[in-house]
Amino acid sequence: MIKPRDKKESFYEFDDSNKEIVFHRHDMPSPWMNYLTNGEFYTMISQAGGNLSWYKSPEIWRIGRYGFFNTPTDAQGLFIYIKDKKTGKVWNPNFLPTNEELDCFESRHGRGYTRFKAAKDGIVVSLLTYVGKENALVYRLKISSKESKDIQVFAAKEMGNMEYIREMEWQCYTKQSNNINYFKDVDALIYDYFIDAQPRPDETPYVFMTSTLSSSSYTGIRKGFLGAYRDLSNPEAIEIGKCPNTELQGGEGIFAFSYDLSFEENETKDFAIILGTFDKKEDPVSSISKFKNLAFVDEIFNSVKEKWNEFDSIFHVETDDKELDRMANIWNPYQAYINFCVCREISFYATGSARGYGVRDTSQDCLSRIIYDQESVKQRIKEVMSEQYRCGKTTHRYYHIEKKKSDMSDRSDDHLWMVYAVYELLKETNDYTFLNEVVPYYDGGEGTVLEHLEASINFTVSTMGKHKVPLMLNSDWNDCLNTVCRKGKGESIMAAEQFVLACLDLVKIEKELGRDYSFYEDAAKKQAKVLNEDMFEEDHYIRAFTDSGIRVGGSKEKCGRIWINSNSWAVFSSVADNKRGNIVMDSVMKYCNTPFGLAIQYPPLERNYPSKEEEISFATPGIGENGGGFCHANTWAIIAYCMLNRPDDAYKVYSELMPDHIISKIGVDAYNCEPYIYSSNVRGPRALRAGEAAVSWLTGTATWMNIALQQYFFGVRPEKEGLLIDPCLPSHIKKAKITRRFRGCTYEIELNIKGKKTHACTLFANGEKINGNIVPPSSKSIKIECVVD
Repeated sequence: MIKPRDKKESFYEFDDSNKEIVFHRHDMPSPWMNYLTNGEFYTMISQAGGNLSWYKSPEIWRIGRYGFFNTPTDAQGLFIYIKDKKTGKVWNPNFLPTNEELDCFESRHGRGYTRFKAAKDGIVVSLLTYVGKENALVYRLKISSKESKDIQVFAAKEMGNMEYIREMEWQCYTKQSNNINYFKDVDALIYDYFIDAQPRPDETPYVFMTSTLSSSSYTGIRKGFLGAYRDLSNPEAIEIGKCPNTELQGGEGIFAFSYDLSFEENETKDFAIILGTFDKKEDPVSSISKFKNLAFVDEIFNSVKEKWNEFDSIFHVETDDKELDRMANIWNPYQAYINFCVCREISFYATGSARGYGVRDTSQDCLSRIIYDQESVKQRIKEVMSEQYRCGKTTHRYYHIEKKKSDMSDRSDDHLWMVYAVYELLKETNDYTFLNEVVPYYDGGEGTVLEHLEASINFTVSTMGKHKVPLMLNSDWNDCLNTVCRKGKGESIMAAEQFVLACLDLVKIEKELGRDYSFYEDAAKKQAKVLNEDMFEEDHYIRAFTDSGIRVGGSKEKCGRIWINSNSWAVFSSVADNKRGNIVMDSVMKYCNTPFGLAIQYPPLERNYPSKEEEISFATPGIGENGGGFCHANTWAIIAYCMLNRPDDAYKVYSELMPDHIISKIGVDAYNCEPYIYSSNVRGPRALRAGEAAVSWLTGTATWMNIALQQYFFGVRPEKEGLLIDPCLPSHIKKAKITRRFRGCTYEIELNIKGKKTHACTLFANGEKINGNIVPPSSKSIKIECVVD
């Protein structure tokens, strides 16, 4: 039966009290994903139950298969089948892969878990899926029957080779080196991948599947479960009523079990299916047996809840804008956390086969993770710094888990992002000893964290172009500009602005250390002077120079005249003073605004612009980096408007970009992607299917929107001396409370908003007025009243 698709409410709703999104149907326009992870073991799962798991890296330790852009959509993963022994009917509580119509269906994504509830013919199934402190995906099930009934439960997970690309290229040989054996003592199937020349063979784990129930049959052979010319939607073993009790010695594998359950009237049965990994040095029986205890698997879920409760205690807001609260408290920090864990490696839109971790991306992901986990950020920063050459440049992407050679592509911006990450960390912790830690250089030798930062600045100084701004090298943040610099002469205005900000951060660091900072101060002043005298045209800053000297973003150019990046970063870096900042951001709003946020540039780029040899973008006008709504860049505009004390303009961009708001305008099918997290881009009005989003979940939008909300809208920013409080909330918000944990002290901040902010806020700490807007931490907690007028 085809259900109507015209109303948003028939698809989903938010349950903010439980911090969940509720799905009323399975057939969204695309898989709407959730990530379940403890930082080592991962599962990506959709609202319809399609899923993929991996251990540490989806490139070399992938567990099973997933079709991504192939059809049938979302039809692979660990699936539970319910079979009525009397009628022979077979169905799934998550709808897929049988697609059997259910009497009722609901699924929910929460932070670190996904729930399903379904009913058919008097059987009700509740399925809770999660990954907690153990390296395992748990399917926690409760099945109830209204009447006496005998059913079979089948659990199946198709297994492929762990090395994804290798299997695609050499599956005829690699499948000779994978076995699945049955271990009777723990009633488990164990997968062993043992092919030669693996990147890290000593660390390749065993993969197992078991249950708290006792199985009635099993198989490790795919054909033994599916049969010939069948798939997961109609397995032959389920039709027969049992698996053939066979093990795999090379070939196409599967984990498949059957379980026989008999119900009395109104009886409920609890059990769990577990898919996990363990080290090959460990004993299989002791590694798996603990999962046979329901109390143990329930404790794993308790660890998931405790993790996110702790998360909530670090930053939380309460305003009279519940949609803003929802994103600021629940979904935005959650998405930023997943980006820190996964970078841009694997999603429904990225197959997890080549991306690794980006130097640029990872450095930015650190920024919003700092307030939650400083130690993991320190390790990640040092990981990034180990990709830096002694001269200061970096690789572009790295593969430390996979032990592959890093991608070599000199960029004008990659090395600068680590400066911001380190300075933000120092402001949060006030622990400058981190600067003394030693990190190796990519090309040999080692240096302190501070020496790495100084090398970043020196590299930009050494690569200035003809117009006294940084050479583009192989591109800057806008990857589409990689064609304007093929001869090594193209230059980047955005990188120049980033350079100014990085120098200013180094000034503060060196000053705190009692060292000479004049070099960085002079470099920032000189670069800002060049930008303001030579790169500003009438009402905006230009974007770049091509090899042939064309001013991309110049007033006389036929396209690409106004860019978000070079204008918002002029404000963010303090290159533009308040007057000029307002002028350029007026231009951004005037020319780039759309119903779906800001277009990355206006007008969109045309074919063969600026010439056939230097053509900037091959994307259709209105899509992606060619006049589309590139969400990441929108966050910098929001910050710029806040810095200029234009909160309503900041909120206008924020509100227009909010996924749920776009869906309210154009519909669920037209938007396509998830309403609870940001996508990389949204199509602009110039393109067909305007408002359609793509490349969701893994995007720098997550970390920067988190920063925009926490540090600029709510105005709570770390400084060496304490917590700076300088909110910039839109006019419709009349009251707000903010909780922020900082250096062991909990700040309870209540905003008394009397009108638009016309001067620095007045602060009262524990009832006493303080000078300025920075409040040092005390031993336990501080109550702050912030008067905005």
